[in-house]
Order: sequence, then structure tokens, then C-alpha cells
Amino acid sequence: MSLGYTTATPAMQDSVAEMVERMMRPKIKPDGLSFTMGWDVVASYSEKQINDLLRVRHVETNAEMLRTLSFTFKDENPVTEELFDTTYDLKFGAPLVQFNAHSPGQPMCSLLMEIVEGTETVPIRVKNPVRSMPRGWKLQLEDIPLATVRGLVSEGDAEHSDIVSGEKAVHFSLTDNEMQHVVLGFKLANTTYKLTLVPPASGEASESLLMKKLDLPRLEKFINRYFQNDVGALSYSIACLNNTKSDDSPNLQPVKFQFATFKNKDRGILSLFIQVKGGFATGRTEELQSHWQNQWGDNGIQPIPDRFTASLLLSSDMLHRVLFQQAFKGQGWDAINLSPTNEAENKISARTKKQWTVPEQNYDYGINSKFHVDGFTLDLEKWPLTLTIRQDDPKASPNVYAHWTIDKEVGWNAHTGIIPLGSEVVKAKFRLCDENDHEQPRKLDCKIQLDDVSFSLDMKLNTKVFRMDQAKGAKNEIHFETWERGMAGLWTQSPNLALSSVGLGILRATNLLTPGGNCIDFNEEIGVKAPKDFLLVGHVLEA
Repeated sequence: MSLGYTTATPAMQDSVAEMVERMMRPKIKPDGLSFTMGWDVVASYSEKQINDLLRVRHVETNAEMLRTLSFTFKDENPVTEELFDTTYDLKFGAPLVQFNAHSPGQPMCSLLMEIVEGTETVPIRVKNPVRSMPRGWKLQLEDIPLATVRGLVSEGDAEHSDIVSGEKAVHFSLTDNEMQHVVLGFKLANTTYKLTLVPPASGEASESLLMKKLDLPRLEKFINRYFQNDVGALSYSIACLNNTKSDDSPNLQPVKFQFATFKNKDRGILSLFIQVKGGFATGRTEELQSHWQNQWGDNGIQPIPDRFTASLLLSSDMLHRVLFQQAFKGQGWDAINLSPTNEAENKISARTKKQWTVPEQNYDYGINSKFHVDGFTLDLEKWPLTLTIRQDDPKASPNVYAHWTIDKEVGWNAHTGIIPLGSEVVKAKFRLCDENDHEQPRKLDCKIQLDDVSFSLDMKLNTKVFRMDQAKGAKNEIHFETWERGMAGLWTQSPNLALSSVGLGILRATNLLTPGGNCIDFNEEIGVKAPKDFLLVGHVLEA
């Protein structure tokens, strides 16, 4: 799918900025200032998005979702005392899922299905043996546990699939391609959901006489029996994830996942917690549901900001191990994570085995004066480059700062004609640094960008921004004002190196799926945010 550029209104920008600000300065700090609960990736979807998807699937002819329900009561003819069958045929509208906030352990939800059509068939009734049921009644199921089902769930046929309850992590096979679906867990042992028939809302037209005469407890009993015993109840797959390896390099391949829900008075959110190949096996599994709910509630924010229906969080630790290190390695650099534990920034120390060769320099001054600097070759592996990614402005893109200091003793001399003017070895410090304060890092002219399949860090180390400082006060210091042109030449003789197009493949349509093959359309005007973890927000588009 090719996605057009997506813009953001001021209200959308403010919503994301508030989330980023509170993640950077939370009231209650999570471990390492990471909001992923120790997992590598967290993908979140709103209730509205999931219900929109279910609504679309409901009208698709091949989705085989639960649309009709038929059952028969045994009744006794009051005149003849003979038994006869009373049959009910119900047709349901699209389901409405709502996540529960009161369940601290197992992720739970409720399900509301409108009875859009229905008939009651009573064969002994002489007049109108088949009567239409009134409109507006709904079937409500509460406290439904969520679970996962392995494999391609054929609606109504999941008997040979493993069912894993929602409070447990699901592990993918290391050798086989698999699909895992998050489903409504009717088939779990000890399920104690509640089923009720909800009458039409006040003011809705309804021929209620039939429902008044109906034995509602008995009807609820038979519907309960269906949901307890019929595997078709597993037909509501509300999210799915596969472990198929993407062609992107580097890529994020899921090896384990778990899910939890978030709920406040306004909205509900389903989140998938994913461990990727090469990532960290540190994701919280015990009491994930309650800790996830509390983390966001304690800090007054939600996993998805207002005015968006999906988000993706990539943990800082995973980014360094799986993506940054691989990306730098591909360009001849070794990178390690130096990020401070409880500060809202990512710091990388990178070394290259390349050499830096500077030819000798000779400059003419005045009528007969000359200034000379020896040439040299230096192994750059000894001198690490430090990069810092920091979200200085919650509404802007993250800034990237670089600091690089290379020490080298350089011989120099100057003379006028045959008269020597000086000859020493200067202790030079070549620095990539702030132009005014050489002890501070330099803000690079680069941007973390987002395109259709990846986001990239495009950095170019401009060789003209290096500075050469000397050990201040040393007797062998080169006098800058006297030999200004020679010193300026030293400044420009910096390592001719560049880091560019560090592409980071992310879980898009290939590895992170919702029912029907949908993918997240990340908002490009908002772009990538880096409160510590990397954050992307957007909406889910239909395939």
C-alpha cells in the first residue's frame, strides 16, 4: 500500500506533545524511563478501531463471523399435554467490543450484539405460527476473558488450536511460520462471563409484546449453552501477529508476545507487547494487565494520544541492540549504548577502524614567511564518536548531537627566509563540537524521517565543522593570530567520514497485522518522537 502524506492539526500536535512531555517527565518513573514494560515493541489499537474492523468484517461474505443463532425449546401443549418444538432464529448485527478496567489480572472485555432480525416459530399456533421478533434488543456478554489462538483461525473451526489465556505470554516457533490471534476467550476453563438480554433504549420503537411473553431466563440459558459449547464463539479475532521474517534489513521478527488492555472513562485500548529476535527477554509477564493500566493512569496519559487510533512504542534498549548496532555495523562502525538510565535521551558511542590521513601543510605568509605542519596518519578506533538523540521540543523532531575529540601531537615550524620563527610539537585536539563551546556537542543538521516502510536517521558528519584546540598556556602553542591561515587549515583537515541512511525497518504491514491485513498509517507530520523510547502515532487503514 502506498500511503499519502498525512498532516496533523494543531489539536493533534498538542495531544502528542502532551504525551511526550509527560513521558519525559513522569510523575512516577518507570524502570529506565521506558514505558514498554521491558518489552521490545508495544503496538496499541483503540476500541473504536477494533470495532470499525469488526464492522467491516461483519459484512464480508467470507468472514464467517457469528451472524445467526438458532435454538429450540421443548414446550408442552396445555391442551393435549404433548411436547412440541418452539424455535428461535436470531440474526445479529456487528459486535461492539469494550475493554474492562476493573480486571487487574486477566485482560477482559464485554461484547454487545444487536438482534437485528429474529423469528419465533410455534407450530401449534394456528394464527401466525411464525412471528417476527421486535427490533432494538441486544445481547450483552460481560467479563469475557481474552485469549490467543494459534494458526490461521478458520471462523468456527479452531478445535485443534492451542488456546493461551491472556495473562500468559505466547512463544513463536523458531523454525515454523506461525500466526497468533487475539480472540474472545469463551472456551477457557472457568469462564464466568455474564449474559443478559438488553431491552431497547427508551424511545426506540419496539413491538415488545413478544419479548414480554418470552421466557427470558430460559432464552438466556440456551444462548449460554451455545457460547459454552460451540467453537464458533471463537470467530471474533480482534488482532493477530505473525513471525514471518521481513525482507527489510535490519528487521524486527517477533519471537514472543503478550497483550493487555487499558481503559478509562472515555476509551479502551488493546496493546500487543512483542519481544523480537535479538532483543531483550525482560518483558514483564506477571500482572502485566494491572501494571500497564496503572503506569498510564498514574501519569495522566494513555498509550494512544487523543485524536489517534494507533501507536507504536519501540523501546530504547531494543533500538540500540537490534537496530542501531546493526545499522552502524553495516557502515563500518561498532556502536554501544551509553544512554543514562533515568534521563530522557539516547546516547551512542561509535568507533570505526578506518584511518585518518592528513597530508603536510605549507602556507606562505607576507613576503618571505612560511608556516609548516607535519602530516600524519591516525587509527580512529581509539577515538569514539558520541551521538545523543534528544527530544528538546515535544512538538518538534528529536535533535541529534555529536561530540568527537581526537588527540594528536603535531609537529610544526615557521621561518622567514632562513631565520627560524618557531619549531615545536603542538598537542592538538580535533573536535566535532559546538561552535561556541567546544566542550559541548554539536547539533547536527539531520532529521529522523519516516517513509512508507521504515524510518531512517540520515546523518552526515560535515568535515568543515571540526575545530582544532591546543593545550592552553603551553609554551609550544601555535599563536593563532600570527598564523591564522595555517590554523584555519588545520581546522578543515578533519576525518572525511559520514553516516547516512541508517534505515530501521519497523513492524508495518508484513509483521504486524490486524484482521483483514490492515497496516498503521503513521502520521508523517507528527513524525518520530523520542521521549526515551521511540514513539509513532497514527491510524489503521484498511488494506
